[in-house]
Amino acid sequence: MSEMTLQPGLSNGLEPTWLAVESLCRRLELAPLNHEGENLTEGIEAMMERQVARCASRLSDMQSFWKTMWRSVGRLPGTTSNSGGREVQGYYDLSIAEIESTRNHVEKCERILGSPLGLKRVDEVLAQARQMREDLATNWLWFTKEAEDEAKASIARGEGVDVEEAFAEIMGLTVEEVRAKVEAHQRKYHPTGNGAR
Repeated sequence: MSEMTLQPGLSNGLEPTWLAVESLCRRLELAPLNHEGENLTEGIEAMMERQVARCASRLSDMQSFWKTMWRSVGRLPGTTSNSGGREVQGYYDLSIAEIESTRNHVEKCERILGSPLGLKRVDEVLAQARQMREDLATNWLWFTKEAEDEAKASIARGEGVDVEEAFAEIMGLTVEEVRAKVEAHQRKYHPTGNGAR
């Protein structure tokens, strides 16, 4: 690599690779200034700060992706919801792998420089990302053939819940109270008994 690609604040606007950053950190042990007299530690700290910020912004990207997928396919039945959930899982897995990679590099650079560069924050972000992955696994509407078969068998055994009972439970009322509310609504809005408007 040329000297230019190893320096922070490149004129071509590109971030150096992690290998280049680690190489810089090792060089700092020998000489903290480059050949132009610039302090390399400050440049590395700035790069680490940007990497840590990227990890943190990845969390909001993960949340946005889940919400977008949920609105588009999450509540649809069967394989559509399942494939959407798997797509979110794949994105989460890639995001976590990226954050883990950043964590490993930040840890190496901190060890070499002997000063904090954001490892604690990356660990917090990584823990949150892993929790989001677990939440997805438990909270996404997953459909399985076994669950469908069990629900059908439960209904056949008479273990299902009547619609009126379900509404009463949701509303925190008795079935009779729900029926009275429905009748009052019908009298008020459909006095002729015709439900059409």
